[in-house]
Amino acid sequence: MLPEEGGYYRWVDARFGRFWAFQNGWLTWMYSLVDMAIYPVLFNQYLKYFVPSLSPRVEWVIALAMIWGATAINLRGSARVGRTSVIAGSFISSAFSRSPSRRFPR
Repeated sequence: MLPEEGGYYRWVDARFGRFWAFQNGWLTWMYSLVDMAIYPVLFNQYLKYFVPSLSPRVEWVIALAMIWGATAINLRGSARVGRTSVIAGSFISSAFSRSPSRRFPR
């Protein structure tokens, strides 16, 4: 709704001023760093359930590939991030789209 880039920072700045905009921007940045660190670990835990013989070195390689892949997508711009989000959301939703009778046999 604001005709300028900056996301949360600009929204908070317009209403509450620079001090609170900085606080909001800093906290958003901090929780994003922590939040993004969770996904490679979670993915590896799921993968280790299905492939118990996964070595710690392979886990590191997978985690780094996820981080580098996400970084590459983000560096290409918001349109690419949006398209990737739609594809990922569709993939996740497809697991729930089957009929209940097929998931729970009698």
